[in-house]
Amino acid sequence: MIVRDTYIEAVIQQPVFDEKSAAGDSARTTGMLALFGSELDQLIQLDFEEPSNSGLLTRHPIWYDDSCFTRDQLIPFVCSLTKRDYYKSFIRRIFWSHAKRLFFCQNYMTQFPDQKTGERVNKGFFGRDPLSPSHIGMLILASKLYVFYPFLLLAIPWFYLDLFYFTKVAPRQEQNQIIAMSMVYGKIELWTKWHPNWRQSILDYWAAPFSWRDQIEVGQIIIEGIEKEITKEQ
Repeated sequence: MIVRDTYIEAVIQQPVFDEKSAAGDSARTTGMLALFGSELDQLIQLDFEEPSNSGLLTRHPIWYDDSCFTRDQLIPFVCSLTKRDYYKSFIRRIFWSHAKRLFFCQNYMTQFPDQKTGERVNKGFFGRDPLSPSHIGMLILASKLYVFYPFLLLAIPWFYLDLFYFTKVAPRQEQNQIIAMSMVYGKIELWTKWHPNWRQSILDYWAAPFSWRDQIEVGQIIIEGIEKEITKEQ
């Protein structure tokens, strides 16, 4: 079931007890839907940049917090921005904000409070999610920063290692990030060929009874979008 908030109409988790607590994965879900053609989700993506023009992202604008924005939110969100040419400057701001942090993500604070202290924990600079060469290569491709294209000599082989890992070693792990990366690297058909059961892996992540998310419609949109991409490539 797809539930949208009353603030910017971003997808939030259900059941909804309060919109803020249900919005923790909105950037990821917005990214996946935008990547596969949802115009509504494409049009609201600038709202996730807080403060404006900073290159910093938030899980949902209602959070007003960039300190726990993790890699699993970043990758689908940035990859989906490539669907609209006018987001190129937005992507470049995100690239440079990460470059300034030596390509570590924003999440120096834990997302949830510690059970004992009731406070969120500062993990320090190196507690952030690191970006691998394939992630950095994706940012370069998405940004169309041609001056950095020589870095792709490292990024592309690294991406193939990621692709092999998520399809052959850990095919039951969350696939959102490698799906989004495959779209930017132009290898989504290869992902479907290498994965032993790609459609089911998507449904297992998004749909009940295998997932607490109970958002089968999101999974179906992703599957239909991938099938369309494969048809275009053939």
